[in-house]
Amino acid sequence: MSYRTHISLTAILGASVTRVWRLLSNRQKVNCLHNLTDAQLHDIGLTRSDVRRASQISFLVDPTRVLNSWARERSLAAQLPDPKPVLQSPPLGDPKFTDMTSCPAPRLAA
Repeated sequence: MSYRTHISLTAILGASVTRVWRLLSNRQKVNCLHNLTDAQLHDIGLTRSDVRRASQISFLVDPTRVLNSWARERSLAAQLPDPKPVLQSPPLGDPKFTDMTSCPAPRLAA
């Protein structure tokens, strides 16, 4: 085994240990979110169901990244303007809309 391979294996092992440690630490932090009130969760852009769902995802997925993504999506959606209201057709048989004599005739362009 060459020196270069030895360093690579050590780096891979160290990165793996670091990743597992970070996953465990972040899972513990997500579990602490269960203790917050709904108002506190709302302040950070989350709901109680978000925290529950994040707690139940695969062990190999970092729940804090998922929660961050959901909170960011919710924040961006809140910044979008309200969609224009959809025009609804009048109810059938409504006398206000069935009498067409009060409507002006369309003008043709000359």
